Amino acid sequence: MNSRMRRAAGKALARLLQSSTRSDLGLLSERHLKDLRENLIVPSQPELTVSIMNAWQIIGGRSELSIVEKFADDSLPFNKSQDVLTAAKACLPYLRAIAEAEKQRNTLLRAATPAIDSEVSLLRPAASVPEAAEAQLLRPAE
Repeated sequence: MNSRMRRAAGKALARLLQSSTRSDLGLLSERHLKDLRENLIVPSQPELTVSIMNAWQIIGGRSELSIVEKFADDSLPFNKSQDVLTAAKACLPYLRAIAEAEKQRNTLLRAATPAIDSEVSLLRPAASVPEAAEAQLLRPAE
């Protein structure tokens, strides 16, 4: 793809990303997200990089966190744009919150210590099954 077509495609993508919502995340495959990460580091199109980072505030995740941290730390040698640095610093808190939410979603909670007293436990076996008259049992209406 030549430079002019790439720039036009980048501008179109930037416009599309501006209208991203969290529900759009289901429309993107892992391949799409990987392509966005790869297009993030196109030094000739800082406006595309800013648009991707703005979209990541909504549709980003843990996978994008490390690259945005590098942009925010200004540790990438090809990043010379102040707009990109500002966008990365603005995006970082959102990605950290999303990554923390993903971590919490994948964490299984359990008791820190086992219950010693069976009276404390909310789940215990039934001691006995009381006999009930058949007439008192619930039945569907006729």
